[in-house]
Amino acid sequence: MVYLSAEDGLTDTLRPRLDKAGTDLNRIYALTGTEEIDETGKLKSGNVSLKDLDVIEAALQQIKPALVVVDPLQAYLGAKVDIYRANEVRPILVGLAALTEKYKCAVLYIRHLGKSQQDRVVYRGLGSIGFSATASKRGY
Repeated sequence: MVYLSAEDGLTDTLRPRLDKAGTDLNRIYALTGTEEIDETGKLKSGNVSLKDLDVIEAALQQIKPALVVVDPLQAYLGAKVDIYRANEVRPILVGLAALTEKYKCAVLYIRHLGKSQQDRVVYRGLGSIGFSATASKRGY
């Protein structure tokens, strides 16, 4: 499994949960960011987003996971993506879906829910309906 976690600490939250579930930790890979050498020869670190398809593809190619978890989805869309605009959300989700199809693995997006109890479940997730529509369209 490749796990992208923006809110839960790997050692104090995620690891205890995985231990309690009896998970083989050798099969878990946390994708925490990017590293590259800049033009001056210095190591440069950065955050990963779902727009970084080359970084994600390298992880999928190396790890060959059965599952990719993005927790929470909103944290990995990128700084300039409006989560309430389907035309900004869908291209990102479609890009990752294409990668997971190519590498034959599933993707699990974790979303935060809105506070309204009146909405149908499909509308309770924060952000665009495009999140749910893309998942439905792709058959996930």
